[in-house]
Amino acid sequence: MLRTLFISLFQIYLPIGLIISIVGFSQNSEAVAWWSSMFAHLFPISWFLFLRSGKLTNHSFASLLITIGTGICTLIALADGKMTDLGLTPFFWSSISLFFWLVYHLLLNKVPKNPVQLKVGDQLDERFPKNPNGPSLICFQQGKWSPFCAFQENSYLQDLDTEQSLKIHFISDPQANFPIGKWKGSVPFLRRKNHGSSDSWIPSCLLYDENGRIITFYQAKDLRNRPQLSYFLRFLEEK
Repeated sequence: MLRTLFISLFQIYLPIGLIISIVGFSQNSEAVAWWSSMFAHLFPISWFLFLRSGKLTNHSFASLLITIGTGICTLIALADGKMTDLGLTPFFWSSISLFFWLVYHLLLNKVPKNPVQLKVGDQLDERFPKNPNGPSLICFQQGKWSPFCAFQENSYLQDLDTEQSLKIHFISDPQANFPIGKWKGSVPFLRRKNHGSSDSWIPSCLLYDENGRIITFYQAKDLRNRPQLSYFLRFLEEK
């Protein structure tokens, strides 16, 4: 309850503080302090717009960028305000934005990690694509736009022997309705975007047989991290 109230107040304050900064900048167009104050509010605003867009790029990098940007802008507002006749007014509004952001980011935006509780032999949902001729490998990735995911996808396909019966599927953000929410302890893509975490709470790769039973899976902290294809081929050879 308090978390929701604090975040709501933060979101309400941001446009108000931005408007105040814009008005101050319009009255003192050469004042760097008001310019910095505007950006000290725009950085956190971009974060919430970023979450609402549903684009699951690297949240850790984005949050770090916003923290550094808001902090630097607040310090510039303080320095310029002291060197000019503006005083600490721009710094005051910037510091409120920075304080809200730090409390939100460091204390309230932390969600306990719930690794997927899967085990070898589990039966997958009927909606998972089946390969009647052999095993299937599903790789969850950020999307085609990610150079890391694109490189790993090409690497997997190049290493796949045409004589092998293995079928590889790549699942990304547009397919967020995939039935991964059925897995105990998992957090689907559509919920991950609300938490602002780049940590993967689903396996980055999942290998299963033609009947939909799990052979092995690979759990990583980030969707971009996954082993070589030979890691999964070894399990098929030992099967």
